[in-house]
Amino acid sequence: MRWSAFGVVFWLNIAVFVRQYLGGWFMQMDGPHLVPMGGVSLELLSSGHVWTIFTYMFVHGDLGHLLVNLLLLWFAGRQVQQIFGGAHFLRIYILGGLLGAALEIAVRAWFGEAGDVYLIGASASVFALFLALAVTLPQEVFTALIYSIIPIRVRMWKLAAFLVGINAALGVAGLLWAEMPGANVAYFAHLGGALTGYYYIRMLGFGGNPMTYRQMWKREPESAH
Repeated sequence: MRWSAFGVVFWLNIAVFVRQYLGGWFMQMDGPHLVPMGGVSLELLSSGHVWTIFTYMFVHGDLGHLLVNLLLLWFAGRQVQQIFGGAHFLRIYILGGLLGAALEIAVRAWFGEAGDVYLIGASASVFALFLALAVTLPQEVFTALIYSIIPIRVRMWKLAAFLVGINAALGVAGLLWAEMPGANVAYFAHLGGALTGYYYIRMLGFGGNPMTYRQMWKREPESAH
């Protein structure tokens, strides 16, 4: 069986979750709560746990957290790999996670909240992949469901711009209002991942004239790794 980079990343996220929540591996108590190990924080990095900047992007807080990220990974990640190949897919995933965590920790540290940051999840990585796809195929139209019921047709770039804007707004609101519902979500990690995906694909020469899938398939994609 030949594994693709996408397949390895996708199933690794699932395997880590199953091992932690069903197998009880690498879990720890945080006050009254049982939380997964492998997340990243400024304190852990300062104490020499540098590997957590990589492991955090495969660890999730609960089943809903995992499923949302897997859905976005399935949608954007597969297509990025099909177009650019496994090597570029993996670089975008890893770099998005690294720079997303760096931005979240830096912003929180600037506002004196670095001690409260414990990041887990693939969100920054999948935002990087989604923006990479949006830059590559900005005019591609697809159907999305609002509340899983109401279908709307939206262009890729408009949806990407909306997601970036809403994360920026919620991130700033969370800094100003610590008690805001969802204030503990790593919005700046999402933004860091999004900027990574955007600039990565721009560096490959995309982001100028709009492209479509029909145009893309005229290119010879890099073989998957």
